[in-house]
Amino acid sequence: MSFKTIVVHVDADTNRDERLNLAEEFVRRHDGHLIGLHPSEPPYLPPSLGELAGPVEADMVEAQRKAAESRAEELHRVFEERFQAAGLSVEWRAEEGEPSTVLARHGRYADLLLIPQGEEGAVFPDASLVERVILDGGCPVMVVPRSGRFATAGRTVLVAWKDSRESARAVRAALPLMVDADKVVLLQVDPPDGSDAQVIDKATHLARHGVNADAHHTVAAGVPIGEVLLSSVADHGADCLVMGAYGHTRLREWVLGGATRSVLESMTVPTLLSS
Repeated sequence: MSFKTIVVHVDADTNRDERLNLAEEFVRRHDGHLIGLHPSEPPYLPPSLGELAGPVEADMVEAQRKAAESRAEELHRVFEERFQAAGLSVEWRAEEGEPSTVLARHGRYADLLLIPQGEEGAVFPDASLVERVILDGGCPVMVVPRSGRFATAGRTVLVAWKDSRESARAVRAALPLMVDADKVVLLQVDPPDGSDAQVIDKATHLARHGVNADAHHTVAAGVPIGEVLLSSVADHGADCLVMGAYGHTRLREWVLGGATRSVLESMTVPTLLSS
């Protein structure tokens, strides 16, 4: 059981190199294939420019396309230089389209998709990109923090367990990570019966896959669950968090719920999510 096909989002964001380092580490660890993917926004056209609309809009489209092609070429050069002597199975892809749609589609043909957290304070497009890829992609997504150094992830894994479909999918998706981990902590926050029964059942299931998980629960005591999970990451010295991505509908749009969004906004370690 391993991550054989890994897709990494390649862009000019501040922590791109750490994301590439982490992608390389996973590819080496799992003897996999790495796809560097750069999605570029389609040309943006402002509201009608009246009589000048035709020629001006055509010039704007051409200028934006040339700029996008130049950026993609530069990122391709960076990717090739980064991996040309690595002796790994890699390839490059660049595609025009709404970024979250492009990332989600390519992720469906992969075992793991690495994307950035987004720049601090960003509302659009970074925050929505993460949200949409997680909820629409149908694939395991690892979000890499905007700051910090991540030479590896998955040596000490904290798993946020909840008796839900999303949590079960996340744990199943993370099995290749946990099987190879030095330590796995299975944590349930505020179990319905106040005991370790559910989390121990999950630990027993994981043990059959060769994962020796330390299972226990904690009580939030009024503290937001997202904050409890982030504190637990620090308490256990975890270098990776695994959790289900929980959403709810709002005006016909599926958006991430409070705990998931809280973790994504303040994350300190790479976080693997599945919905």
